Amino acid sequence: MGLAEYLRTIDWEEEAYPAYEDFAILPLFVLYFPTVRFFLDRFVFEKLGRRLIFGKGIQKRDVKTDEQRKKIRKFKESAWKCIYFLSAEFLALSVTYEEPWFTNTKYFWVGPGDQVWPDQKMKLKLKGVYMYAAGFYTYSIFALIFWETRRSDFGVSMSHHVATVILIVLSYIFRFARVGSVVLALHDASDVFLEVGKMSKYSGAEGTASFAFILFVLSWIILRLIYYPFWVLWSTSYEVILTLDKEKHSIDGPIYYYVFNTLLFCLLVLHIFWWVLIYRMLVKQIQARGQLSEDVRSDVLTEIPPPSRFFQEDLNNFTLPSPPLPSPFLLFSQNPNGAAAEMPLRPSLLIVALSSPSLHLFHNVSYKTLIGTLILPETPFSGNSIDPSLKDKSCNIYSLPNPQTPESPTLLVSFQCPIGAERCHAVAKLLTSHQIVPQRVLILDSVQTLNFRGRLSKDEAAAFKLETTAERKAPSLKLEYFPSASVVDGLGAALLAACEIQNIGAALCVTWPQLGALVLSLIRSHILPAFDLELSIDSGCEDYVILGQDKDHGHPFDSDLYT
Repeated sequence: MGLAEYLRTIDWEEEAYPAYEDFAILPLFVLYFPTVRFFLDRFVFEKLGRRLIFGKGIQKRDVKTDEQRKKIRKFKESAWKCIYFLSAEFLALSVTYEEPWFTNTKYFWVGPGDQVWPDQKMKLKLKGVYMYAAGFYTYSIFALIFWETRRSDFGVSMSHHVATVILIVLSYIFRFARVGSVVLALHDASDVFLEVGKMSKYSGAEGTASFAFILFVLSWIILRLIYYPFWVLWSTSYEVILTLDKEKHSIDGPIYYYVFNTLLFCLLVLHIFWWVLIYRMLVKQIQARGQLSEDVRSDVLTEIPPPSRFFQEDLNNFTLPSPPLPSPFLLFSQNPNGAAAEMPLRPSLLIVALSSPSLHLFHNVSYKTLIGTLILPETPFSGNSIDPSLKDKSCNIYSLPNPQTPESPTLLVSFQCPIGAERCHAVAKLLTSHQIVPQRVLILDSVQTLNFRGRLSKDEAAAFKLETTAERKAPSLKLEYFPSASVVDGLGAALLAACEIQNIGAALCVTWPQLGALVLSLIRSHILPAFDLELSIDSGCEDYVILGQDKDHGHPFDSDLYT
């Protein structure tokens, strides 16, 4: 006898009270899901994803880049979720559609015959729906540990799967299965539309993705914000009291009532909170006239979404990206020799002052000449002064006379505004290969101490250095090494990388901004002489606060440190 024939011989209408022994079949469902997913991933989802995303004729060996593999992996995950939610929705509807409580909620608690909650039997087919859902989320726990890629949301996802299994099991044992099957169906319907929209997004079908998102929004409103509170919760809060035999179930009845109603109302609060996120996406969708973003991010939504940040990441599949920023550019008034600027400038040394102590140090140099500025279109520069000040957001370019090479003075770029991560490489390219082609580069950066969790000795706490290959091999006087095994990010790292590509000798010296006096002494006595540069510092500028020490005017753009 085949499996199909055997299933047809089972009396799915048979009724019995739920019992712990029913869960003996749960391991079969737990093994069923990874088996099905393995074959679908290997023989269906992989080929379907390549076909829809990259077009006909793309073989597995042709998917070479990490981005392509990531898109295929996300498509397969969404396809698997879609298959489960669709099958679970079909099973829930097929089991509940012909039941009287599908259209009349009072039958959650009464019938058939003289049965009254919690003394109600369950049909075998309803037990099957519960085992199907419990098996999926139990499998999801093990898949999260042994199968799927470990993500930053591992703890939240694990908590979600464990909580879902517990709720399914408890609602089964405490005979809330009729309500539970409807709640499962309400959630699965919305998730089907969401996963279809994500698959459409990955494959470039913008129209289908937009339509699926609209259906997702409508289903969320109708099922989770209207039907769930005004029918389901009303029944679990009021109708059940009318039918409960308070004398027979004076102890267990109230416990079941308050525990599960508390959980169901908590779920409603989450529905409303998540709706706020959906509403924001919907507004952006309308403002963009239905066009969806190409920004595809982490997908972690499951049957009942994890907390807001992860649900937000899923909704970000449907948001518009920020408009591209205008390109930064350099604006010169004269060249270092005072004549009309001729491009590119070829300074013997380019100093990039990013750290708080270095800004303070070069601020007190009186003989520097302002020759230009770096323009970031997104940064307002109205009211900036010629010289650096605490209120400035300028990125000015100065000329410093160099007796060693008078025909090729030293250039100083003083950054007093934060440079976002998305702008670092563009700015670095401007300073090293377009209008400025330096022979050597000195980058003075600082790091946020709070981002560093280790302990360093005093010499390490003062500064450490990274350099390009050309600088390390140069026969000229070089800056001594400072002990460290650390790496920084931000503009300093981007400049060092640009110099490495251009084969320019460059050194990145990183300091702790709050060690002001020590760092200033280090820069003057060790770092600048290594670059054949001596500074004559003016006095009378003591009122200029070292930015890294002042809490009210703190330097907000120190780089991050990794060790």
